[in-house]
Amino acid sequence: MHMVEELVRLQLDSLRPHPKNPRLMFREDVIESIRAQLEDAGEFSEMHAPIVRPVNGHYEIISGHHRVEAAKRAKLGSIPCWVKPMTEDEAYMQLVLGNSQGELSPLEIGIHALGAIEPSEGGRGVMGGVGEYARQLGKTQQYVSQMRQAAEVLLAVKTHNSSCEFLDKAKHLAAIHKANRELWPMLVGALLDKE
Repeated sequence: MHMVEELVRLQLDSLRPHPKNPRLMFREDVIESIRAQLEDAGEFSEMHAPIVRPVNGHYEIISGHHRVEAAKRAKLGSIPCWVKPMTEDEAYMQLVLGNSQGELSPLEIGIHALGAIEPSEGGRGVMGGVGEYARQLGKTQQYVSQMRQAAEVLLAVKTHNSSCEFLDKAKHLAAIHKANRELWPMLVGALLDKE
């Protein structure tokens, strides 16, 4: 039996961010804009209801992390949410598809792709691989591969610097991926030093 989504008013304290949300940082300007709109309106419109899924007695946010944060800052007690049962894999893929209108940076897409695409022996033509992922996102396979390589470098190096400093450096990180893995930390350091 396939369960359909339904619109339900949920307490904000029952909503939790998805633990694998690829977003490196909240966009403060977006949150503050939504918060101001909510305070002016005095309520949260059903038209902008986040998508959540039930998990262990709470609800995991699949789409609408910024909207939920804005509602908390506007001191709302509850908001309407679309509750949709989905598997872990469906939920994980929706994290990126729900942000496909440009809310995620290329590097955040790469981080998501690392978690979504199983490393394979052949690499090419594997069903569910990079090609299928790229098709679902409406991106090229080359783009997804490049962003995935950038994310791999970032996560392997794990500098003391904030990951946010790298949001606009995905192509640089992808280029570093071509070097010997032992050189990655030095090259990432040079990237930051030389801006």
